[in-house]
Amino acid sequence: MRHLLLTVAVLAASASGGAGQVALRDGHLYRDGQLWVPKLLYHARDFAAAARQGFDLVMPKAFSDPRETTVAPEELAAIHAAGLRYCFSVANPILFDEAHGIQRPWDEGDLEWILPILNRYKDDPLLAFYYVDEPIGSVRYWWQNGDVGIYYDRLVKLRAWLQRYDPSHPLWVNFDPAFIHGGGGHSGREWVQNTADVVSMDLYPFRTGPVYGATGLGLFRTQAYVLGALKEYARPEQPVLNVIQAWACKRDDFVRPEETRATFLLSAALGVAGYAAYSASEGGDAGYTLAEAYPEVWAELGRINRIIDTVGMAVATGKAYRLEARRDLGNYRADCGLFATVYTAADGRQFLVAMNVREDIPFNDVTLTCPEWRGLADGALEAVSLFGGERVLLAGGVFRRSFGPAAGDVYEVRRQAE
Repeated sequence: MRHLLLTVAVLAASASGGAGQVALRDGHLYRDGQLWVPKLLYHARDFAAAARQGFDLVMPKAFSDPRETTVAPEELAAIHAAGLRYCFSVANPILFDEAHGIQRPWDEGDLEWILPILNRYKDDPLLAFYYVDEPIGSVRYWWQNGDVGIYYDRLVKLRAWLQRYDPSHPLWVNFDPAFIHGGGGHSGREWVQNTADVVSMDLYPFRTGPVYGATGLGLFRTQAYVLGALKEYARPEQPVLNVIQAWACKRDDFVRPEETRATFLLSAALGVAGYAAYSASEGGDAGYTLAEAYPEVWAELGRINRIIDTVGMAVATGKAYRLEARRDLGNYRADCGLFATVYTAADGRQFLVAMNVREDIPFNDVTLTCPEWRGLADGALEAVSLFGGERVLLAGGVFRRSFGPAAGDVYEVRRQAE
């Protein structure tokens, strides 16, 4: 996500405690007192289309100038008309600090740049958090041999200032895989816990980045490793989101709909608190929308958003039971294969999320069960796919199915009608 140029973005809530306020509790996000599972579209241009596709949060555009400080009035009006919340890039002297230099720590006075921004936007009920993108990787990219430790110090100070002057707006930091090993004299756990209130991760570039060769795990096992580590590092109250790649760069070999779906399935199986669809070309100088560039991926994102509306609350807060097929989750470098989780929502509805993260082999004739299913008569339960409608009858409370390489599904598990 270098195109974001390590921007800080504002994500939503009224600092006065009115409509639009966002709060954090037990690893979840709450909006106006109600549980919120956000569905973000990066770099949006057509806000009405984003709303129709099921997104409820947008980043207005890809900025070519990292010192951009405002949202255009016509964009803001269109976002309001579509009923969306939004995040937007602002000046980022954290990284591009021309006034004070990029190779020294900040003192208190260096943070006064943010106060006019807070005063201008903090009471808009459609605003929600502040956002920083890929802090470790971006410093190394933009500063070349810059001191990553100075950037850590600046983020910690920024977070403290935000808590002091605008406590209703959490700070959301999206990490690239470099966070696992930390940087600047600080561990990955310290980066996650001390620089952010809300955290997420992305694998960028989605297919061509060197991270996959470095881990030796392949695309989706690497995602499981990195996202699992992020959840392990996060504080109990920190919501963990994941970025679903949907890159619209008009390359036939870049992101396919089934890969976008697989990223979502892995996120849901690991129990994230929200989702973000990343499209580098949905705005800025690209001149086309994701729907125009990749209609198949755009349609898949619509299906995913509808499924999030159905299962998102259960995944975020329901009772989770990790099935035996996921027994090696604790060792993220293990030869893990099928990740499967059953979620029971507060209303009693059950959902099974299963994902084979191996791209080289299928998992044939998989059997899955959980304590609540055991001992039930054959056919008492059925699992109905939310993607394709496939029905799987459970025999003796056992779910049995095969999953191809890098494939999975979401099922609602329910009793058959008498």
